[in-house]
Amino acid sequence: AYSLSMWAVRRSSPTLAAGYTTLQPLLTAALAMPLLGEIPTPAQIIGGVLILGGLVWASRGPST
Repeated sequence: AYSLSMWAVRRSSPTLAAGYTTLQPLLTAALAMPLLGEIPTPAQIIGGVLILGGLVWASRGPST
């Protein structure tokens, strides 16, 4: 994962790479459901919604 993050920083901007790094827990959880039969808890679902909301909020840029 670290090597992939460094590759992404070299190919884009640190800001964009940080945003995608924030998505790693969501992607891991999404893969764990079909591959391992994991069921997310309500706290994990709330956490995922907060992560997505934070990324949307941060990607909007400065308000004028």
